[in-house]
Amino acid sequence: MIHRISKLLKVSQDFFAGSFNRVPNGPRVLAVRNLVERRSSARGVAYAFKRRVSNGSLANVAFRSAKDAGAEEHRSMDGNVEEQATRSRSTPLSRSERRLWSSSTSGGGKPFASSAASFLCFLFCVPQCHAEETKKLNYDLAIERYVSIDNVCAWPNLTKLRDGTIAAIIFGKPSHGQMAGDIECWVSSNGLFWEKRGHPAPNEPLTNRMNVAVGLAVNGDLLVLCSGWTDEKQPERPKQAAFRDEIIQSWVCRSSDGGRTWAQQKSFTAPDDGWTEYIPFGDIFVGDQGSLHVSCYGGEFVDPSQSTKTKGYRSWHFRSDDDGQTWRRTSTIGEKHNETTLLSLGGKRWLAAARIEAIDIFRSEDDGETWQTPIRVTSRNEINGHIAKLEDGRILLSYGVRVAGRFGVAAKLSDDEGRTWGEPMTLVDDLVSYDCGYPSSIQRVDGRIVTAYYANGSSNHSRYHMGTIIWTPPMK
Repeated sequence: MIHRISKLLKVSQDFFAGSFNRVPNGPRVLAVRNLVERRSSARGVAYAFKRRVSNGSLANVAFRSAKDAGAEEHRSMDGNVEEQATRSRSTPLSRSERRLWSSSTSGGGKPFASSAASFLCFLFCVPQCHAEETKKLNYDLAIERYVSIDNVCAWPNLTKLRDGTIAAIIFGKPSHGQMAGDIECWVSSNGLFWEKRGHPAPNEPLTNRMNVAVGLAVNGDLLVLCSGWTDEKQPERPKQAAFRDEIIQSWVCRSSDGGRTWAQQKSFTAPDDGWTEYIPFGDIFVGDQGSLHVSCYGGEFVDPSQSTKTKGYRSWHFRSDDDGQTWRRTSTIGEKHNETTLLSLGGKRWLAAARIEAIDIFRSEDDGETWQTPIRVTSRNEINGHIAKLEDGRILLSYGVRVAGRFGVAAKLSDDEGRTWGEPMTLVDDLVSYDCGYPSSIQRVDGRIVTAYYANGSSNHSRYHMGTIIWTPPMK
């Protein structure tokens, strides 16, 4: 019997190895390649694999397909069909489930690959578990993963609209900012499937719009501050690398219809002499007095007559007292920090998560006028953090992991408003390069967390994409 199982397993694995190269490019669920053609359907698929979880142990996890495991068609508001990621749910395997799984096509769809007949059975054998693999977990994050928007560098920022819709503002090109392009607004009801709604800041020729801060204005408008780069040679210096000739001034973009249409105010606060334009980052919050708060950063030039190289960066706190029409710089957050995002704790209390070689957490007790000495909360190259407040009062820090061997996304929780932090929880650890991270997280009404991130490939997807993770935080 064991011999027959091994032989069948070998055939199944050979089949899939050959099938992977024949699957059309497009969204697919991580860890389970979308082996079905666009209109095909499969039920009961499970793929057992080993995954490192937050407490350091290993567990077998099965990715079961949804009712229809084929690439689903989702009709957008303008009538275009957007092919979205196949939905899959991850749950731990019980002992009784450590057996063979089989699947067949159904519903009259096409078979898994052109070489297959109308009926196909396949299986993956669950690996024999070692002692540490079956160690009882302290908690189950119940992670679901999706390739949500394919072929984009993204750097996503998530904002929950007043009607509960989740909006993602992303950079819509498959490049780390070195090609022309603009930002896009995508929306989802639950973080699983997404549709494109609009373009907040259509780029001008030879420019890109890629760096953003996002939030809701006092009047409920979706508000985006957006800068980028130009590829046009500047008169004061030689031509630079592609789309590195100059940081362009931020625009203030707003939508009153949930991201469908946008108006742009093409001006922003001027920088100090010898410094780059301000670069917005993170979330925009409404403060206790009805003012808007955000962080921007910038760099001081080494020699602006020769290049755009900077001596270093600095991050600042900005404030708007007219619902985002104009902005003023009020204080320095990090003297040597760059990408910084804010979080309101209520009243005049604020946190800021700032990038340097790791993430530092700053605290303000006077509405951002001054900032206390920061605390270091991640290790080197665990950077680009996002902070959010959960319904139970805890603070969630999600951050990218740019450490060789575990490229991915992780998270930590604090139950004392950011003074101390728990152990890291690994959400993703199979990304293929340093070019990854920038997570943004929100909590759904059911308590689950939606964390969006970007990656230039993973173990099961070979190009830029916005990935999303749906997961459950540990009990308080």
